[in-house]
Amino acid sequence: MARAEDMVSADLFPTLVDHVGITVTYYRDGSQVGTMDAVKGSRMTELMGSESTTTAISDDFIVKYTDLVTLGVGMPRRRDTLSWTDTHGTTHVQEVTMPGAEREYDFVDQMHVLVRIHTKEIDD
Repeated sequence: MARAEDMVSADLFPTLVDHVGITVTYYRDGSQVGTMDAVKGSRMTELMGSESTTTAISDDFIVKYTDLVTLGVGMPRRRDTLSWTDTHGTTHVQEVTMPGAEREYDFVDQMHVLVRIHTKEIDD
């Protein structure tokens, strides 16, 4: 069965935000730049070492590229942070990163309307 975040298209994004979306606050260089809607998911990446394979799980946030531009962020950078609050009132802080040499974001669709930002949770 496909994961919800894998089925995201530009047309479907508003409906997903209405049903499972969250509000994230974006920070660059430690300063808050604004908030935007996101759909949270996860991704498993296998890192091949000389002796073993390690599996890393990253939390992903799908956002509209125009929201990043409106906030003045442009494309996500390593060490940017996002925060969000779960349904229990716990605030989570995520750092933009991706294991290995992979890029910390990917476009979800061919028209580059949606961006998947790769993160890991950090202590606040």
